[in-house]
Amino acid sequence: MDKYLREHEAYISRVLASAPPGTDWAALLVFHRAQVQFLQHERLAHLLIMLAFSLFALAAIAAFLALPGVATGALAGILILLLGAYVIHYYKLENGVQRLYRLDREITARSGMLPPFPG
Repeated sequence: MDKYLREHEAYISRVLASAPPGTDWAALLVFHRAQVQFLQHERLAHLLIMLAFSLFALAAIAAFLALPGVATGALAGILILLLGAYVIHYYKLENGVQRLYRLDREITARSGMLPPFPG
């Protein structure tokens, strides 16, 4: 998903940097917003999975504290590592979608639908 996001962001950035006169900004905006919707859906799914892993990790930590042992310690450790990987993945996905929102504002401004957004 990270690769898909980076490829789309690079494509839109290239179009914005070198668009010829008469570019159909409205069509580009429709395409871009469809891609953002796909990524928002992916972001929601990953958020729910990350929350589930958080709950499982907390339950495993509680089990380890209640019943200290190798098995419960290993389970808690594995879930904490998986949760860390999910947090990193979600962080990249969230920041990427935020960058796409900025590109959306720029496309919208170029289409003439609203004035340029400050910042």
